[in-house]
Amino acid sequence: MNIIQLRQAIMRQTLENWEGGVRIGGVQITNLRYADDTTLLASSEAEMKELLDRLEAISLNMGLAINKSKTKLLVVDRFSSTQRTDLLAEYEAVDQFVYLGSVITDKGSCEPEIRRRIGMAKTAMTQLSKVWKDPMRTNVCILEELKVTKRLLTTRQERIRSFFGHIMRSPLNSLEKLRILGQIEGKRARGRAPARWVAQLKEMSGGQILGAKQGSCKHNFMLNKEYAVLNYDVSVHTM
Repeated sequence: MNIIQLRQAIMRQTLENWEGGVRIGGVQITNLRYADDTTLLASSEAEMKELLDRLEAISLNMGLAINKSKTKLLVVDRFSSTQRTDLLAEYEAVDQFVYLGSVITDKGSCEPEIRRRIGMAKTAMTQLSKVWKDPMRTNVCILEELKVTKRLLTTRQERIRSFFGHIMRSPLNSLEKLRILGQIEGKRARGRAPARWVAQLKEMSGGQILGAKQGSCKHNFMLNKEYAVLNYDVSVHTM
């Protein structure tokens, strides 16, 4: 048994008969795993403490231990209304961390990640300064001379529709499909909700998302105009 299989066995035993986690579209989500990265999800600090205790006990029985110095605790609370206790004092609490190349923040905002990507793109463009000075004629240059233009917005919408179609063709238990079509349990936060990726689809489709064909069965989906927001969520990321 290799280390990946051992980690899978530990998680299976840890989550056996476990009723916690976060629910999206009625589906329970307790963890996210990719290679040697594991993220645990819980709806409260006490629930996360219990889950970590179970994980630690089962890991020790199999000869492994949690590296607490590399384990980060992130409380997702948009309005900073949650008071932390000492239940998880042994773990470092952070306001953001990078997971699979994307910045996850305690406010649930995509703004830091967008700014980070803009900075990366700016750096890459600067490194291509020699290319811009190259006398070689490009396809874009020739199309401009022929008065053939393509709006950036059109390209963006085509890519959004293409990605949405890819998700709709995935299995019904796909996490991506669940995240787009499902709703999070809990009350909606006060104030105007932040812009979401699915809002672009609703705008392009006239207010509703109609969906997808799975084999010989056709399933129609429609997103509600209101989105439920879970104000308190705890996640632990282990590396």
